[in-house]
This record gives sequence, structure tokens and C-alpha cells, in this order.
Amino acid sequence: MEVSEITEQQLKIAWERLDAARYLFDGGFYKDSVSRAYYSMYHAAVAILTLKNIRARRHSGILRMFGLHVIQEEDVEHYYASALKFAKEERKKGDYDIFA
Repeated sequence: MEVSEITEQQLKIAWERLDAARYLFDGGFYKDSVSRAYYSMYHAAVAILTLKNIRARRHSGILRMFGLHVIQEEDVEHYYASALKFAKEERKKGDYDIFA
């Protein structure tokens, strides 16, 4: 499969997850909304890394590579790396912390 096809599919998934996050949020399902929002961001980050021919096996690797190869090299705002990390932590809380 070509890089452009993989990137396109990752972005399609990112948009689907974002739509799901909005739908869940509007329905009052906030924890699930956060989870879908994180995965939207995750798939968008994977799409960008795919364009750079960079792959990682784990979520932590995606975050690390995104910070190293997208934020630092391209002078993209650090906000985006921080937001992705924050969303990952909030997703974990929502999925596993019964008191979150």
C-alpha cells in the first residue's frame, strides 16, 4: 500500500473519530467522547508521520516521534504535542479510572 493511501485512510479514521466524539459529547457521554477525540488526534498524528515515512508500534512511540519529527523539525506549535499528550492521559483516566 502506498504512503498516500495509508495517509488518506488514517485521516478518514481521524475525521470519523472526531465526528463520534462530537456525537458522544452532545449526548452527555463525556468519557467516551474524550476517548474518541484522543483517537482522532492519534490517527491524524499517524497520518503526518506516515508522510514522513516514520512508523512507531505504540502510542508512546507515536507521541515521541510526533514531538521529534513534526514539532521540532517543522516548527509546528508545541501546543499540538502537548494537546496530544494531554488527550492520551485523559483518555486513560476516562477508560480506567472509575472516579474520573
